[in-house]
Amino acid sequence: MIDISLKGLAFEYFDVGASIPKEGELNLLVWDYDLYIRKIPYRMVTNFGLETKEHSPIPIARCSVQFENLSPEKNWSFKLL
Repeated sequence: MIDISLKGLAFEYFDVGASIPKEGELNLLVWDYDLYIRKIPYRMVTNFGLETKEHSPIPIARCSVQFENLSPEKNWSFKLL
């Protein structure tokens, strides 16, 4: 995870060919806070490959998503972060 806020998050991942849906629900597990949030509705904002020559032989991509219609319970969970 690169960044997170009440409005969305950005993360990097190994781009091994599986596609990320443009919208849907995701689950978030944050070990440091012992926090697990299920079924977070989102809409993809950006998704692009990163230059990886020096960093990894596996392609890496960065994705940013915007949270959609968070329930008060999920909104409260994000405030803990």
